[in-house]
Amino acid sequence: MNSKLSYGMVGGGPDAFIGDAHRKAISIDGTAALVAGCFSRTPEKTKAQGEALGLSSDRCYASYSEMAKKEAAREDGIDFVVVVTPNHTHYEVCKAFLEAGIHVACDKPLVTDSRQAEELKAIADEKGLLFMVTYTYMGHVTSKFIRDLIANGEIGTIRTVMAEYPQGWLYDEHDNGGKQGAWRCDPAQSGKVNCLGDLGTHVENAVAAMTGLKVKRVLAKMDVVVPGRVLDDNDQILVEYENGATGVNWTS
Repeated sequence: MNSKLSYGMVGGGPDAFIGDAHRKAISIDGTAALVAGCFSRTPEKTKAQGEALGLSSDRCYASYSEMAKKEAAREDGIDFVVVVTPNHTHYEVCKAFLEAGIHVACDKPLVTDSRQAEELKAIADEKGLLFMVTYTYMGHVTSKFIRDLIANGEIGTIRTVMAEYPQGWLYDEHDNGGKQGAWRCDPAQSGKVNCLGDLGTHVENAVAAMTGLKVKRVLAKMDVVVPGRVLDDNDQILVEYENGATGVNWTS
């Protein structure tokens, strides 16, 4: 077995944002190398991105389904795939690679329907595959330090959690945030939520990862503040945790 893992990426083409962040993060410790990809729905863009990243042309695929099948059939096929596409595509892309027997790391939010998440988990369990969701901020040393402080009891019992993620992006009704903002504000691509799926998932994950608290129930007020928007852009969530602790999450 090679000491360095190989991976492929779906999404993260020339006009994308988060794909490059994933590639840089993965490269930090030198334990995995990008060798294959379907970076765009446009084959020409995939080819251009592959060339820019130094990939072999025969491992730059026109579709994710082709990539899953061909990489699974290769003796030197990828060990895992990283999925960094808009929300509505996660389910089909992840399913294709899991069914091909390839481990999956998918950007958040995982899917737009909990039933899809349960189905994907069942496939991963059946095939004995790793099926992971990435949350950027938990990779930072500060987050790990806070987690250890809490676990060691250095701040005592947590009774209330106040967590917020306000972001100035997309505040202007005359600016849709370009390609990245457009799909997030589109129900057909983002699902039933915008801000709560994009930022709220980070907040919940950060609280869970650092405190170990598990959510019992929530009450959310999801507002559309910016004129012309369809999906939420300002959310306030009351949270009750299983141990009786309470919390308030704000994302905007």
